[in-house]
Formats: sequence, structure tokens, C-alpha cells
Amino acid sequence: MTKTLLDTNIIISLLNDEDGIDELLGKLSQEGGLFINSVIYAELSVYMEKEKLDEFLEDTNIKMEDIGKEASSLAGEKFSHYIDHQEEGLQCSECGEINKIRCSECEKKLDKRQYMAPDFLIASHAKKQADRLATLDKGFHSRYFKDLTMTRPE
Repeated sequence: MTKTLLDTNIIISLLNDEDGIDELLGKLSQEGGLFINSVIYAELSVYMEKEKLDEFLEDTNIKMEDIGKEASSLAGEKFSHYIDHQEEGLQCSECGEINKIRCSECEKKLDKRQYMAPDFLIASHAKKQADRLATLDKGFHSRYFKDLTMTRPE
């Protein structure tokens, strides 16, 4: 049985009836179990009420699974590496210039607040507890999780 963790973007694409998603999930379901975790559940909760989400998961036979300690630890390690290699300041999307911002009141340099990025938890969960990740965002995952097996619609 091949275990597949479904990224939030795959489920949103399914809900939006986008091409290729039904076929992909049908194929993945035949090969084994389909799973999400609490991070993905929380992200999906933005798009639908709890009762509808629970009904959807039951109807599609998508199971919930907790993120284990090993996966959580890996997510922390990868996120730490990501933070350590970020440029200081904010990069302009137009010209690429790095800008340092200071508080208008006290002139202290402002840094971006750091949060535990959901994508690191999702990818780590797939890496440690599943056989693959179904996602539309292979670029991010490939950069930080080079040996993570991924699948996406064709």
C-alpha cells in the first residue's frame, strides 16, 4: 500500500474542479491511502465550515494523521536552515533591491517575524510518515526536501 499525503493545494484544486485532479486522486486512492494532517486541515478550514470539511473528507476517504515527533523535528531543522540563509531585509519584487526598514518612532531595524511555515511541516510529514506528497508546488519542496517523492497531475 502506497501512502500519499495530500497538500492543501491539491484538495483546493479538487474542490474547484480543476482538470486532472479527479484522475490523479482516483489513481492515488487505488494505489493506497490518502491522508492529510492538522496543518492541512487548518488551511482547508479557511475555505469551508468544519461540518462540510469533515463530510468532504469522509466522502473522499481522506484520513487524518498526526504529525509525529521525527517529522516535527525535521520541519524545525529545515525551517532553521531556511531562516539562516535568508537575506536580511525585504526584497523588492520589481527591481530585486534588498531594503532595510526602520521603525518610524524609535529607528530600530525591523525584521520579518518568523513563524513555523506550514509547508515545512507538510513536507516533513510526507518525508517521514508517507511514501509521497501530492502537491502542485514542487519547486519549494524540491529545494528544501531534495529526496522527497512527489506527484502531481499531468
